[in-house]
Amino acid sequence: MGDHTDNISEEINQILRSRLTAVLATQGKEGPWTTLVSFSASEDMTTLWFATSRVTRKFANLNWNSNVSMLMDTRTNSVSDLYSASALTSIGHARELHDTERENALALMKEQHEYLSAFLSSPTVAIIQVNIRKYILVTSFQNVREVTVHD
Repeated sequence: MGDHTDNISEEINQILRSRLTAVLATQGKEGPWTTLVSFSASEDMTTLWFATSRVTRKFANLNWNSNVSMLMDTRTNSVSDLYSASALTSIGHARELHDTERENALALMKEQHEYLSAFLSSPTVAIIQVNIRKYILVTSFQNVREVTVHD
């Protein structure tokens, strides 16, 4: 990753490795859209992958505008979350994978998300790669730190 401290890198890595789902934000002709997706992250934290059916609004939005953000957080749905939870926003560019790239990402996703095996095996499912441009990590309610990954 770009210029960052080891501490923020460790915090980002911890969130990426401990979360199964993220909120995906896309933009379409009708405006913004958010939805939950299961995701996987590359070891170097520069890439995220998720799967979606090609007949969803999120897929249509990705074809219309490939800029996305994904939010992962550590909240537990308690009052203390306001000060103790962390929220990680990733901002990047999404594209559908094909051929060998698709197969490699699919194998990783099947390993990490066994419960999605049937869904991931469907021929109507697209594997989407998000190349991360920036992470924004918010901790302790107002502590905001940014890390540029790719310019």
